[in-house]
Amino acid sequence: MTGGSADPAWLTLLERILDRVPKLDGAACARPGVDPRLFDPAGPNEPPAAVAARHTAAQSICAGCPALDDCAAWLDTFPKRPPRGVVAGRRPRIAGRPATDATTDRTAA
Repeated sequence: MTGGSADPAWLTLLERILDRVPKLDGAACARPGVDPRLFDPAGPNEPPAAVAARHTAAQSICAGCPALDDCAAWLDTFPKRPPRGVVAGRRPRIAGRPATDATTDRTAA
């Protein structure tokens, strides 16, 4: 933005992006002291056991979250390409983890 005016197309794009951002008051993942990296997808050279440990810790945080239902509803708005990593207590599939794992979100890749 320059000279106090904004490009309307840019503002429209920003509004569309922000409309997709959930309002998750009290979300446990946003509390001070919670390491947001717990929720990240697997790193390129990260061992599957380390990823599973991080994701289990993230799921534990999600389990007691007052915003869990709203977070899950937001996640369900992404049927084809959901956000990567742990969201709403759901883990993406990780190579080496059985597909029958009940905590796996089978829509994530």
